[in-house]
Amino acid sequence: MTKGLGEGLSKNESSITDNDAATEDFISGAEKRANRYRRRKKKAHKPCIFSLTQEINDDINKLVLAPKDFKASRSDVIKAGIEVLKRMKKTELVEAIRRII
Repeated sequence: MTKGLGEGLSKNESSITDNDAATEDFISGAEKRANRYRRRKKKAHKPCIFSLTQEINDDINKLVLAPKDFKASRSDVIKAGIEVLKRMKKTELVEAIRRII
């Protein structure tokens, strides 16, 4: 008997049963199965600082509360606004910006 292994335990790998092999196969495949459920890496975000009037700040805070089935952040509201602006015709975009200035 090898010292420290206890009675009935040995380093003889020929004693592995089919059940042991199935268990080892299951354990070794856990990483692959877990990878299916991991989130994809999100794009890196760059922190930005810009000034807003109190009114626009309050508007963003209200817009954050609009979705009832998911949580939105202030950044999400800004990103959604940018997406809407990107879809506008150039003349509409210029007019919208002109109204703000």
